[in-house]
Amino acid sequence: GASYLCSRVINTITLLLIAKKKKKKNNKNFLILILCFIVIAFIGVLSSRTTIVGLILSCFIFLINLKSNIKLVYAFCAAFLSFIIVYPVLSVYNDRVATIFDFGLSFIFDFSNSEAASSVGVLQEYFKIIPDNFKTWLIGDARFGDQMVYYKNTDVGFYRIIFCTGIMGLLAFFVLQFYVLFEIKNSYLKRTNKVLIFAALVILNFKGVASFFVILILPYLLSVDDGCQEKDVIK
Repeated sequence: GASYLCSRVINTITLLLIAKKKKKKNNKNFLILILCFIVIAFIGVLSSRTTIVGLILSCFIFLINLKSNIKLVYAFCAAFLSFIIVYPVLSVYNDRVATIFDFGLSFIFDFSNSEAASSVGVLQEYFKIIPDNFKTWLIGDARFGDQMVYYKNTDVGFYRIIFCTGIMGLLAFFVLQFYVLFEIKNSYLKRTNKVLIFAALVILNFKGVASFFVILILPYLLSVDDGCQEKDVIK
């Protein structure tokens, strides 16, 4: 139910957080997580192609935990093959399905004529729009958008933040999320997962403004709470 721009953020970090889970004995929730990952991956790509960033980075986590997550890898491969078989049939009998699938996946079969190709071309033009004075580079113009139009008509996340708050604001934006992410206890989130999540954050901001703070703050607060409880027990 998320909007187009928000769904890529929610989908990406959710896939990364699910991928970190390892199968344990008598873990009844693991099969549910497998199903959730598959559904979020496919529906996510159909709603926003940038979800592929989370999907690809999740594959690195699967490779790291290949032994414990091998069933998840098998399940995803089986689901993908089933989708390739079912997709042509659904597209023929339902125009709405065909439109959705063409938006999300047509670039796989014919990239040059897909909407993804035109989107990449537009993004390249956005990268040419940069601040033209020192003041804007340093502290920005305090403007993010004009009603339905982005300020300076650029959709590159890094530049939009710089135009609004300058490089100082851009650094604060990333430092805050870096701090929250890497202060989460390793028992909640391994360092490798943290690095990949931060990499996803950086990549997504090339396409548009993306923030993981609203999601990362939850495991951060739980981690801090656990730490306080452990200190109370020791005392």
